[in-house]
Amino acid sequence: QKTGIQYHDKDVKLFSLILLNTPTTFTETEIIDLIKINGNFDPAYDIIKLTKEIPHKRDNSKRHIIIRVNRKLSIKLLNLNYFYAGLQRCTIKKRLVLLRRRKCQTIGHHQNTCTESYCYCEKCGYKGHNIENCTEKEEFCINCHSSNQDSNLNLDCNHRASSPSCPTYLHELKELRQSNQVYTHPY
Repeated sequence: QKTGIQYHDKDVKLFSLILLNTPTTFTETEIIDLIKINGNFDPAYDIIKLTKEIPHKRDNSKRHIIIRVNRKLSIKLLNLNYFYAGLQRCTIKKRLVLLRRRKCQTIGHHQNTCTESYCYCEKCGYKGHNIENCTEKEEFCINCHSSNQDSNLNLDCNHRASSPSCPTYLHELKELRQSNQVYTHPY
């Protein structure tokens, strides 16, 4: 572990946080330095790994940054709730992500727990091919179809399984937010 940014022990569990509305006038290193100062960073123990930058949808002068940190630092930062980068208040939140197995398209489980032997297409929902080999023109969500069958619902299935507006995905995300469980992005 050299700086706490890039180098870490791969056996330490890291938690994903999202830093909302960080100004683009600050470099990633400057943002990490502000996090270190505000979170009482302990270089002997704490780990910060920057994983992704997401442009702000409406304001080009801001972006969101996803970081991965060890448990102790994640608790400190979440309790802090925000920090300032210049005059800009940047919010710190848990990053909630639902897993969706790319082989079977099922929401909520990982490849290690998947028992499906065939792949299902993310676009059309058919068994036996993946999206790269799909020739279907119509999109069909296998998750909404399963929800309709299992719970006698009438959800619209005319979208991909990966659609962020998928009713099944949105329902599961709402359940996740209301639960006390903490799921973070696995990589």
